[in-house]
Amino acid sequence: MEAVCILMGVNPQWDAALSLLQDKNFLGKIANFRHNRVSDATLRRLQSYVRNKGFVPEAVQQVSKAAKSLCVWVLAVDHYGKVRATRLGWG
Repeated sequence: MEAVCILMGVNPQWDAALSLLQDKNFLGKIANFRHNRVSDATLRRLQSYVRNKGFVPEAVQQVSKAAKSLCVWVLAVDHYGKVRATRLGWG
């Protein structure tokens, strides 16, 4: 949830994460997320999460099936950012 908070532009703390999860529009915000507008600084902040060996859908699923989906989403946004950077000659 910390990585989700970072992408959503909120403080990566449990109270902020809980507030996101309780938002009735949370799934809509995920579905309509503008992945092409994620800043390079935000993508850099994500790296400590996406490089973590435990941050893989299969491992996260052992804790929560819903969290697995969020993990897949975070990894997809990160991957898109890396592809975008490579295509633009940044990576």
